[in-house]
Amino acid sequence: MTGVGIEGTPTDVLEQTSARFAEDQYYDLFNTSGKMYTQELTAKNYLLEADAAEKGGLISAGTTLALRGDSFSTGVQGLFGKKPTPKSPYTAIDTGLTSTEGAF
Repeated sequence: MTGVGIEGTPTDVLEQTSARFAEDQYYDLFNTSGKMYTQELTAKNYLLEADAAEKGGLISAGTTLALRGDSFSTGVQGLFGKKPTPKSPYTAIDTGLTSTEGAF
């Protein structure tokens, strides 16, 4: 091939610079979209976790009231017919055992 080559000329340098910029821009957009997707998944997981925690708290409260009863406000006894004394809302169900019976 005869004639003047364009290697090393300002036009060649501009072409290489443009190509590198386009490649860098592509990688930046790709990485950004990946991070955005990851953050969206994280947000959805936090919402699901919060929903599960809320349901778990309601089930726990319902189970506690079903076993112990809510005799302080409604007079309803628990499932085992044990009515807690009004001294403490944290009174355990009476099993009939003393503190040393049933101990390992």
